Amino acid sequence: MIIKDINKKIIYIILYITLFSSLLIEIIPSFSILRYIPDFLIIFSIFLSLKKKKKHTKTSLINFFIISYLIIVILSAILNTVKITLFFWALRNSFRFIFFFYLCKENLNIEDIRRIINDLYKIHYFNFILVLIQYFIFKYKGDYLGGIFGTSQGCNGFMNIFLIITTSLAISKFLSLKKDSKKNFNTGLNFIFIVITSILISAMSELKVFFLELLLILLVCFCSYKFSIKKLVIIFFIILIGIMGIRITITLFPNFENFFSSITEIMKYSNSTGDNNRYIIGRSSFYYQINKNFFNNSNIKQIIGNGFGSAEMSSNFAFLNSDFYNAYSSYEYRNLSSAMIYIETGLTGLISYIFIYISIIFYTILSSRRIKKSDCYILKSIVIISILLIFNIFYNSTSRRDISYLSFLLLSFSPIIISYKEMNELE
Repeated sequence: MIIKDINKKIIYIILYITLFSSLLIEIIPSFSILRYIPDFLIIFSIFLSLKKKKKHTKTSLINFFIISYLIIVILSAILNTVKITLFFWALRNSFRFIFFFYLCKENLNIEDIRRIINDLYKIHYFNFILVLIQYFIFKYKGDYLGGIFGTSQGCNGFMNIFLIITTSLAISKFLSLKKDSKKNFNTGLNFIFIVITSILISAMSELKVFFLELLLILLVCFCSYKFSIKKLVIIFFIILIGIMGIRITITLFPNFENFFSSITEIMKYSNSTGDNNRYIIGRSSFYYQINKNFFNNSNIKQIIGNGFGSAEMSSNFAFLNSDFYNAYSSYEYRNLSSAMIYIETGLTGLISYIFIYISIIFYTILSSRRIKKSDCYILKSIVIISILLIFNIFYNSTSRRDISYLSFLLLSFSPIIISYKEMNELE
């Protein structure tokens, strides 16, 4: 029990470091050490867990794809003779979140999950206030408006992950409530506030993609819950607020008016190489561009890549900058997780990595059928979040950034809830 309590504290510390360290580091640069504290805490928890009696959670499907991905990255590194230092640096960058997933899965319980979700709602409220201060007082907007995630360029990518998590949970929970539930009023207020503020934040921080993600959240929710008038009213309300958010976005960023006008414009944006060729690797054309520019259309490279760790870099340790990075960093391939994974491990690595998320989706859907209704809204939210995380693999680099601690914490909720319900048969 003592070991479990220590591990729980470690999980909470890592969660709050993930959510607030970026802002703290901007205010006090000497706090940059915070970025590496989760590494040491996870290593410490692994040693602690070796002494702990393991809790058996039936996640063989998820385990299979995680182990498959691990085997593939090891083989790709061996076959391409990647330097051992780069291999272990890549292992740290990619697998720290998976270790955290297992840490959460083995140590948290249903009460911890409920507490964490409530904490995320409260942090969402605080984040909205901070966004308003940054926008109206300090005049930050677009890529530089990140709320609790600071004001560095690209901080809105972290914000996007946070918003899809809180929005998915709020919508799904409200849809799951019974008509006579006493919690309807408070949950309804929370739902309205989360949706409206998420749309306002996405408009001010130029998160055009969030409107597409919101449509996907609505689509999955529509398919997950039985037909009702309440569901139609909620969907209509969110669409109405979404349209207002789009108008605000266009007002703040007039050059994006065409983005919302047609599917063609959206596809054009998804394949954009960016202003002044800043993004050389396009979101939807990374496969073709990498094959042409880096692999010389080699079939072997397309299968196993250049080797796990071969394209790594470090902003703090120059010896961890790979030769590939030194030669091709101007392509900014690291801005897309899909491009980075494909370069290092080829199609086998990219597909196996995506299947980790897919396995969580299938595990959640198949196992939740045996679970009674209480807390099922969380499982439905996890399915939505998993789908959106797969989308973001191809949209940005957040799956390889610190915000993924939050993502994998949420993903761990599925085996925790399912295991808890099966063992206790609680409503």
